[in-house]
Amino acid sequence: MLSKLSAATVGPILAVVVLAVAAYFAVRQEIDRRRREADLSEADALHFARQDVRRFLGSVVMLLIAAGMVAGTLFDPRASRAAGRLFLAIWAGMGVLLCLLFWLAVHDWLSIRAYARRHRRALAEERAAALAEQQRRQAVRRASEEGWEDVNGPVDDDRPR
Repeated sequence: MLSKLSAATVGPILAVVVLAVAAYFAVRQEIDRRRREADLSEADALHFARQDVRRFLGSVVMLLIAAGMVAGTLFDPRASRAAGRLFLAIWAGMGVLLCLLFWLAVHDWLSIRAYARRHRRALAEERAAALAEQQRRQAVRRASEEGWEDVNGPVDDDRPR
């Protein structure tokens, strides 16, 4: 059965699959955008705004790839020299679109990585501050248990108060 399928049949089928994936990604991104908290930090809001643009642009590129797949199957490159050139132009454009889609995916991945690094650093700083505060409280508690009025050591009676 697969041997009987022609490019004129397979191209539109693949185009429908690519179109469905593009639509799914666009819908998922819109759902994520609507569910996002409104009180984000400036850096997070900028990250998500750029992510939305990248992902919607990726869906548009996938839509164009699907259209190119259908258009590429409409022309027989052997029919004439002009048809061959048009066929080549369509598939060269598809190659450019695939490169653009790959670039968007890599850029999105690197942006997510930077977002995670920024949040990991903020969590580490919060954790360090919490530990320092806990150590300070323990030092104060120990000092009060030992009868010190100052955490730096016993208070001299000669010292002005």
